Amino acid sequence: MQGLYGGNSMVARIRGTLTRRIVVILVAGFVGLCAMRGETVENDRSSQQSQTNDSSGNKTSRRVREGALLEGQLGEFREAGERIRFYLQDDKTKSFVALENLALDRISRVLDENATPRTWSVTGVVTEFRSGNFLFVTKATVKSREDRGANTKPRN
Repeated sequence: MQGLYGGNSMVARIRGTLTRRIVVILVAGFVGLCAMRGETVENDRSSQQSQTNDSSGNKTSRRVREGALLEGQLGEFREAGERIRFYLQDDKTKSFVALENLALDRISRVLDENATPRTWSVTGVVTEFRSGNFLFVTKATVKSREDRGANTKPRN
């Protein structure tokens, strides 16, 4: 008896079985790939939700992601009601509510002693809660006027 491929029927069955298995593997791989792409789209959507358009139409991020490390960022602490916020010097659109800890207690005392705005160099870890950013300050030092001037001059 001649099979589909012109040979022995046993060989034809094996080839047919192999062909079906290859098709099943390819389909399963395609479905898996589509599922992974779906996760990527979801991740892209969540990152898009944390972006907004600035006045020139460029996308800017409203939030910084959980666990991001700020190292030696220059900025200013200001009282905001019962809380204290840290405003980045380089990006006026970003600010963080400072989380209460010993470092913030010391910052608060400096703010209470002198209402004059000061530039700080801050290191800390960013957290997220209910679509807002918070900053756990690990190190903060007041920059002197000379330091601030040195940071704004271009290096040769």
